Amino acid sequence: MIKIYNQQLQLVAKVENAYGIGYDKNFNEVNWAEFSLPINDPKNLLCKAFNFVEVIDKDNYIGMFQIVPKLTSKTNKEIRYTLRHAIGTLLGDVLFRYHQTVNLTTRENIQFILDQQSTRHWVLGVCEFTRYFHYKYENENGLLGPLFAIPKPFDVEYEWTYNTQVYPFELNLVAPSTEVSCIIQEAHNQIGIEKDEQNEIVNRIYPLGYGEGVNQLGIEKVNNGIPYLEDAASIAKHGLQSYVWVDKKFEDPNTLKANAAALLKKWANSPPAYRVKAADVSSITKEDIHKLKCGRIVRVKDSDLGTFDLRIMSEKKGDIIGAPGEVDLNVGSLTSDMATTLTDLQRKIQINEAYSQGSASQDTRTYADNCDENFPAIIEFPVDPDCVYVNKVILKYKTEKFRGYTRGMKSAGQVVKSVTSSNAGEHVSTETSSSGGGYTNSVTSSSGGGSLETSDDKTFITWTAVSSNVMNPLGQYEDHYHETTLQGNWFTHNHKFNVPNHSHNVNLNIPSHSHNINLNIPGHSHQMSINIPGHTHENEYGIWEAAVTPSNVAIYVDDQLVTGVASLEGEIDIVPYLSKDSSGNINRNYHTVKIVPNDIGRVVANVSIQQFIQSRGSYKK
Repeated sequence: MIKIYNQQLQLVAKVENAYGIGYDKNFNEVNWAEFSLPINDPKNLLCKAFNFVEVIDKDNYIGMFQIVPKLTSKTNKEIRYTLRHAIGTLLGDVLFRYHQTVNLTTRENIQFILDQQSTRHWVLGVCEFTRYFHYKYENENGLLGPLFAIPKPFDVEYEWTYNTQVYPFELNLVAPSTEVSCIIQEAHNQIGIEKDEQNEIVNRIYPLGYGEGVNQLGIEKVNNGIPYLEDAASIAKHGLQSYVWVDKKFEDPNTLKANAAALLKKWANSPPAYRVKAADVSSITKEDIHKLKCGRIVRVKDSDLGTFDLRIMSEKKGDIIGAPGEVDLNVGSLTSDMATTLTDLQRKIQINEAYSQGSASQDTRTYADNCDENFPAIIEFPVDPDCVYVNKVILKYKTEKFRGYTRGMKSAGQVVKSVTSSNAGEHVSTETSSSGGGYTNSVTSSSGGGSLETSDDKTFITWTAVSSNVMNPLGQYEDHYHETTLQGNWFTHNHKFNVPNHSHNVNLNIPSHSHNINLNIPGHSHQMSINIPGHTHENEYGIWEAAVTPSNVAIYVDDQLVTGVASLEGEIDIVPYLSKDSSGNINRNYHTVKIVPNDIGRVVANVSIQQFIQSRGSYKK
């Protein structure tokens, strides 16, 4: 039965006249279907491009599809419609520019892809896997390729299943059953069988990812330094069969290794593939064991080829109405064969053409300055976030004498206060002695003498003389006195001294002697304040060097001591000392080199970084 829905999933018609209805279901690939209508059927007008078509094979629901191309044939008077499974709606969106997911679970990575839909046709249902692979996408035309790539690194079987009987449609990633659930055998439902024994054996794989030349990503870092994976049992059986597998989409060595391991498991012992033509008798028997469905494990019993259990990799019916019982099956190993994988690699190569490439770049950071053990030389340099591979980081350094350029200084005024105190006095005894005396002769001479004259015309003394004749009663003169007064400058006078020419001779004889001085200084303190006004000193310019040179240096890279370095100069690759993340990868940020001399000096150094950079930039949605 064929039902037509518009792009809003509204039923618009049931197509009764459809014929040649067929389908081709493939394990973990896009399914296809087809049907025809007479050229004059009016319902051709409803079969528009990208309208949805539901295909049902009696009681077997095939799925929801979209009309893609249609072929009109006037010769056969029909229009043939090709249908692509509804999962193909994911081809209508793109991943523009660069996207990266790191350390997300499988569910989160699937959800990241589904979140890019412009119209939310699909939602995630069941996800039975939890892996932490890194994924990077760039300019992907369609979301289906990135979605199908998510489980590719798994080393176990997986199966995509779809529920298109609900909307939004439901997508599931499950672990398929490994139990036999159906059977094909002669004289029952087997019509014909072909065995294709493949000779494409690969038992040693050299995986290479992003980059070029020495910068191309390998697995040595995560594989004990070995650049390949191999299957020892297959080598013993088939001999060494090596293959260089290149997929530049991979930029993480763990993801690259996991994908290579999955391929090795497929290729190391490639089993034969079988093409079986069988009869679908389930509609008659109603037995589940007779339902030959894609993805189921079938037990094939053949008198010539033996009995074996393999997965049905594809299920195809050409005409569910005209030949309902005829089904063509491709039965292979539990994993896809190498030929299928190589076909997929061709698609990956086309995708890689759209991926941005990069180039090796050189960056140099220099340092030349004075330093000592308290103020070391410090050089900072970045490892670019878009760096794919750090080729080398070379530190070149030498130590010289301290170098100065001026002797002057400038000072503002200030007050300096100095206090000296003592809790107790002290006794100081000083003795000075001499072994003998001495004789000193000193002569002073003058060319002539001199005179000195003094005078005074003032009253020098007053003298009064009084006389009295006093008689006593006896007529005798008693004791009496006389008073005389002298006035005037009677004593005015002057003095004059003359000093003749002369000289003095002094002879001093100092005998041998000593001096003892005892000082008792009591407890005291001194306080002094000095006010220095603002002033400047003129600079005296000129280059000069210190007399000493450091005798050795210590070098630290990201705080890790570098061992085995030369004393005063050298050249070393410091990549082993750069800080790294938990996966052992060099951190994409700034790193620091510190050179510490054991004395004042001058260090001249440079760090040269050679790295492989992607041409992406920092675009974000």
